[in-house]
Amino acid sequence: VGGVVSVDVLIGTDGRVLLAGTLSGPVQFHDVARDAACSSTFTPTLINGFPVQVTGRITYNFIPRPRSSE
Repeated sequence: VGGVVSVDVLIGTDGRVLLAGTLSGPVQFHDVARDAACSSTFTPTLINGFPVQVTGRITYNFIPRPRSSE
């Protein structure tokens, strides 16, 4: 089983993810995708030299492992 999961994130002024919520994709991957998003860090976004909160979307592509032919 595989699939694509989209996660919306709110990134704080320090580049850490403050909130993450899954939008779509196979339900069995929602928790792991949300956990991965929450573990991510980003370079802070600056406007006029000041860090600001921003929103974004991360897409995770889960690819199934091929079955062994043994």
